[in-house]
Amino acid sequence: MGKKIIQLICLGIALLIVQPAAFEASEILPKPDPFPVYPCLQTNVDFWKKVYTEYTLEQGIIHDSWNLAIIYEVIDLEDADRPGAFMINKKRIKRAEEKYKSILTKLARGSFPSSPEEQRVVDLFGPAATRQDFEQARRNMRCQLGQMDRFQEGIIRSGAYLEQIKAVFESYSLPADLAYLPHVESSFNHKAHSKSRAAGIWQFTRPTGKRFLKIGQELDERRDPLVSSNAAARLLRENYRVLRDWPMAITAYNHGLGGMVRAKRAKKNYEAIFSDYRSRSFKFASRNFYSEFLAARDVAKSYRQYFGDIELENPPSIHEVVVGNKVPVKDLARHFNVNVADIKNLNPSLKESVYKGQTPLPKGYTLRLPLATPVETQAAPITESLTDLQESPREWNLIP
Repeated sequence: MGKKIIQLICLGIALLIVQPAAFEASEILPKPDPFPVYPCLQTNVDFWKKVYTEYTLEQGIIHDSWNLAIIYEVIDLEDADRPGAFMINKKRIKRAEEKYKSILTKLARGSFPSSPEEQRVVDLFGPAATRQDFEQARRNMRCQLGQMDRFQEGIIRSGAYLEQIKAVFESYSLPADLAYLPHVESSFNHKAHSKSRAAGIWQFTRPTGKRFLKIGQELDERRDPLVSSNAAARLLRENYRVLRDWPMAITAYNHGLGGMVRAKRAKKNYEAIFSDYRSRSFKFASRNFYSEFLAARDVAKSYRQYFGDIELENPPSIHEVVVGNKVPVKDLARHFNVNVADIKNLNPSLKESVYKGQTPLPKGYTLRLPLATPVETQAAPITESLTDLQESPREWNLIP
C-alpha cells in the first residue's frame, strides 16, 4: 500500500513537471499559414514572381501555358500607348509563336534537332520528353506581358490603403494577407476596369458588386477602395464558408463559387484540382489565380528587395460629414472652402455626373473631407440647400 502511494505521488509530480512544459510548447508553436505553397505550385509561383519583378509591359514572355518552367523567349514590344502599337505587338507575338510552333511540329513528327535553336527547345523539356509532349506544347503556347512597372506602381499606390484593408479583413476574422489580392486584380488602381466591365481595386463585376455595394446613378462603390474592401471580405468569407479551404476560396474569387464547388466535388482538394482538373471554364487564369496571389504577396512584403527604397503613398487624413439631403457638390465645396478636385480625390465612389453637376450627392452619403478643412469654415452659415448637412462625430486620421 505504501509503495502504491509513493508511486502515485511520483506520478503526480511527473505530471506537474510534464504538463506545463507541454502547454508552454503548444503556446509557442506557429500557426499554420492559411495560404500554403504546395510543391506542385512552386514553378508557377516562381514564374509569376518573374512577371512581377523582372519583365516590363514592353516585354512579352513566350511560354508553355501548362508547364510555366518552359519559357521559349522574351520578346521586345512597343509601348501600348504608342499609335499603332497594338498591331505591331500582335505581329511580333505571332511571329515568335509561329517560330516555336514550327520547331515543336518538327519534333512531334520524330525529327531530330538540326540546329542549336532546336536543341535548346528540346533541352527545355528534358530527356524524358515524348513526341506527344511536343505536340501538346504546340497547342499550349502563350504570351504573357511583363508586369514589373505596373506592379511597382501598385506597391506605391497600396501605401494609401493597405493597412486599412488589412484591418477590414481582421474585423471579419479573416487572414489579413488577403489584402494583397488587389495586386493581382488591379495593381491597387481604383480607376481600373476590364472588358467584362469589372471595376475598382477588387474588380467587382456589376452583378456581383450589386450584392454587396451601392451601384446607381450617383454612386459606384466598387470604385472606393475601403468600401469595396468590405464587400471583398464578405465575398471571400462566403467562399471560405462553403469550400473550407483558402486556396479554393481565393480561386473562387476568379472562377466563381459554383465552379469551385464542382471542382472540389470532382477532385476533393486543391492540389488535385491544380494538377488534374479540366473543364471548359477552368482555364489558365483560374488555374493560376492562387499562384499569382502567392507570388504577389511575397513580392509586396519584400518590395524593397525588388524595387529598392521606393516611397509609398500615405493614407489620407480625413474627417467625414453625413449629407442629410441631396446636395450639389459645388455647394458643398463652396461651403467647406475646398476644391471639387479634393472632394473627388477622397470620394472616388461618386460618379462623374455628380462632379459635372448633373446629379446631386445622394441623401445620407458620408462625405470625406480633408482633415485640414478650417473649423470656422465648417461652422459658417449654411445655405438653404445645406440645411440637412450633419457633421459626423467621427474624425479620422488614417495615418498609422
